[in-house]
Amino acid sequence: VLTYLYCLRYFSAPLAGFFSAVTLCGARHLISGPHGVRHATQDPFMLLLCTGALFAGFEIVKSYRGNQSPSEPASLPRERKLHLIFGLLVGAAILTKSVAGAVPCIVFGSYLIVDPQARRAATKRWRLWFGVIALGLVPVVLFVAYQLLMNRELFLWATRAEIVDRALTGFHNGSRGFYYWRELFLRDTIATPIVLGLALLFIASRAIKDYRCRYLLCWAIVPIVLFSAARSRMVWYIFVSYPALAVAVGLFTAELLQRKD
Repeated sequence: VLTYLYCLRYFSAPLAGFFSAVTLCGARHLISGPHGVRHATQDPFMLLLCTGALFAGFEIVKSYRGNQSPSEPASLPRERKLHLIFGLLVGAAILTKSVAGAVPCIVFGSYLIVDPQARRAATKRWRLWFGVIALGLVPVVLFVAYQLLMNRELFLWATRAEIVDRALTGFHNGSRGFYYWRELFLRDTIATPIVLGLALLFIASRAIKDYRCRYLLCWAIVPIVLFSAARSRMVWYIFVSYPALAVAVGLFTAELLQRKD
């Protein structure tokens, strides 16, 4: 539903939305894998929160481009609400599954790097982003403080084993540098390798001039690159990229059909 709405709202492409939803439903790891929606709740719920945050992030980008030089950025009610939603969703995602929930912030920051216009607008709204960081960190700080008071030794052990050691030492597929790309292109059924590859090239070619595709490309690629740098690699770590990849496939498929007609 969210991928369909994304295509409909931001690309005015209901056909692309249909194909993106179908593509996402065909993602084997996401639907029927051990951490997919049929067998688990934590990873799918974090995916829902991260997707909502990235939706809000794109709305923020649109507001930036439509209001480049506001005299008082913090006084704009809609922008305040969007930043509030973004921060709350990221905070909830972090509480759901540790630092992995902060991926939307990294994706949004990556987009600002490749879009100077949005970066300048974000700089003018530094107070709003300070609030976003506070919203994301306050519930986490409260949770950590509670755990340190109630279960200090267990919490420190779990943090070291499940976050630090998992990232730096690695438990799974640590020697497989291209693990995620092999899973996406060869083992998952989010799309055939040719279609998925062409869809990414299609979005990349349009990203030069179209900020919508630029944002979508960051959403699709940055989490994969980020988690590829960690020593422990499992396919559900990159679930956050799946909606963007599905939208890319949907847009590419719709473009092919429209050109054929």
